Amino acid sequence: MIVVNLTTPMRFARGVFVALLFLSLVAPTMLQTLKISLLAIVVASVLLARETWRTRLSPEQVAFDLWALLYAVVGLAWGVGGLARGNPGAVPMLTVYFVYPLVGILLGRMARPGDLAKISMCLIAATSTVLATQALFIASFFEFDGGIFFRLILGMLGEGTAVVDATDDYLLFTLPNISTLLFMSPWLAVHSVLARQHRAMSAILFFLTVGALLLAGRRASLLALTGGLCAVVFLAPRSIRLSEIALREFVKRLGLLLLVLAGLLVTGFISGVFSTDLLGERLASIFDFSTNESNLERRLQFDALAKDVAERPLVGHGLGAVGLYTRSDEQPWAYELSYVAMMFNFGFLGFSLFAVGAIYLSLRLARLAGLSSVPETDRRSAACFLAGLLAFLIANATNPYLAKFDYMWTIFVPLAFIRLYAIDRLVTANRHRTASCGAG
Repeated sequence: MIVVNLTTPMRFARGVFVALLFLSLVAPTMLQTLKISLLAIVVASVLLARETWRTRLSPEQVAFDLWALLYAVVGLAWGVGGLARGNPGAVPMLTVYFVYPLVGILLGRMARPGDLAKISMCLIAATSTVLATQALFIASFFEFDGGIFFRLILGMLGEGTAVVDATDDYLLFTLPNISTLLFMSPWLAVHSVLARQHRAMSAILFFLTVGALLLAGRRASLLALTGGLCAVVFLAPRSIRLSEIALREFVKRLGLLLLVLAGLLVTGFISGVFSTDLLGERLASIFDFSTNESNLERRLQFDALAKDVAERPLVGHGLGAVGLYTRSDEQPWAYELSYVAMMFNFGFLGFSLFAVGAIYLSLRLARLAGLSSVPETDRRSAACFLAGLLAFLIANATNPYLAKFDYMWTIFVPLAFIRLYAIDRLVTANRHRTASCGAG
């Protein structure tokens, strides 16, 4: 249970942010007016809080804020360049690349030791709600409630966004909140191995998210899940140290998790819940760029954007530029190939800055998971966030999730806690130095 004290502006801001995070997880792309209003309340509350202006920052925290501010300046510079070139999407994209970094700096002021574990409980609650919503949506399609919930969701989202495709051979569905499971599936896998509490719950939710991703049938889901599971193995040495468990126990937990997953998947394929033919077709289509319609669309985007990049390789065409090929009349500047489109907008110079930022964020998050001065629950949560972040960055390559407000929490939350514990690098170094002197 998450208990939030709302007696001060900063505590109130943290409570509202938890509500905003829950809504973003459960209902992405929906209730946007409400979410923007909640964000405005959070920002205003942080600005009004005395801690925002009176807390003394460490040199590393100041440097971290300046580093985040650099990205806002980069976004503004390329946005102004886009406006000067008459790019139609310059203004909308300024929200992502200029406003969001500034918001991220303010949100970083809210973080307190132990909060990451509380946010983790919010993620678990939201994931449970997402899975329940998806199950009810599918059940309603089969007239479980007379189709009431199914028609309600269709009315809110439209037939192209909310879909159930059922035949005698397979069942597929899609809802916008399937994207939440792209992050949460590897997150839950790591949590079920590391956590001292709620391990069984995390494991059950992990198995359910894998099933939901398979029923969704999107290849990005399969790639993200694979990347997340690989992250579990990658984090193994650090996880053992964090969890303070023996190597044998760690291997036992991880092996049991994967063994149960394999058994459930085999059972699902034998019983016909999952289609082996459909899964094989999805996997094979990843490398089919000649007949697969989705891949052909992306190939056309890539070829056109590559030519556009070659025209201005160093600084790009500015934010909101429209290339030789467009996929949407409403937003001609929007492309599915996020990183190629970023190269088109920012050129090699700007793209390199963001690539370095993503690498830095991942490495600092991994380091946070190993700081002895960080509370144990936050260390474990940092390892979970690292697994989810890596998977989400993989999925973002072919789906522009991070161009939407609902998914910016995947960046904001890790940034806030990396900033919070930035001073601990100096503290830890002093501890090691003192210990070395004492040993000598």
